[in-house]
Amino acid sequence: MSYLKNIPFAKYQASGEDCIIINNINGEFSTFLGDNSAVAVMCHRRFGVGADGVLEVRRHEKADFEVIWYNANGHKGTFCGNGTRCVVAYLYDNGIVSMADHVTIFACDGIHTGYEDNNKNIFITLEDIDAKNIEHIDEDESFINTGSPHHIRFIKCDSLRNIEFQEHAKSIRYSERYVSDGVNVNFVKVLSERDYLLEMRTYLRGLEGETIGCGTGSVAASICHHMRMRITDGLRDDVNEAPAKYTVKMEGGDQNVHFLMKNDADGNTVIVDITLSGEVFKVHNGLFYTSAFKRPS
Repeated sequence: MSYLKNIPFAKYQASGEDCIIINNINGEFSTFLGDNSAVAVMCHRRFGVGADGVLEVRRHEKADFEVIWYNANGHKGTFCGNGTRCVVAYLYDNGIVSMADHVTIFACDGIHTGYEDNNKNIFITLEDIDAKNIEHIDEDESFINTGSPHHIRFIKCDSLRNIEFQEHAKSIRYSERYVSDGVNVNFVKVLSERDYLLEMRTYLRGLEGETIGCGTGSVAASICHHMRMRITDGLRDDVNEAPAKYTVKMEGGDQNVHFLMKNDADGNTVIVDITLSGEVFKVHNGLFYTSAFKRPS
């Protein structure tokens, strides 16, 4: 397939999760983005730009913008928290949105709000989560969807860096439970319950390997740990708690997760006011030369 023009892009990273941003507000790059193999080449770290995925930015009737995440394999994925934070920074950096304004972004799971605080951290809000939809597989493992599906396993070890992560995470990702739709797999070590401090490694579906930063995974790990503490400590589910403030440490950097557990009108526990935040860095701008790229055999 041939394309009329080369593709301008910006590359950003948030906590080491790197992404390529394509401004498709005018719709001129839709044909390229519809070619899964071309997007995969763009993400390839030897044949292309190299990234965990691509983010398409376009207008939306119900929000300021729509953001579509493409996995590194070129196929559309689900919500990417860190990637959407990168888009917020991109919109500010290019004057598309005023730094003083919040920006609403439509994604596959709903509408999110992005903004920057006085310390230059970029925030993104996440959809509320009904605690009934969190599956507690056993004492140390849970499944939760935070806009993307995550399997959480809590690990007791000296260091997450010394475990055989890839092999064990891959076996969960391709297990019978998840084989049809896939899942992101997160191994989590609790560094301090008192300080709400976690360490995590993540196997990312679509990338089919480890990423050194994962926003929705950090949210998933934080919520699952909080639910785990409630169960272990015997806390009453009908008692509203103070806002939880977690820090999740990954190889690519820290990710901050804030949320509140409360009861809805029917007495069910819901997780609300969820935010993911941290630093975002622009790596570079560039042109992807569609006439010269090589598709790996």
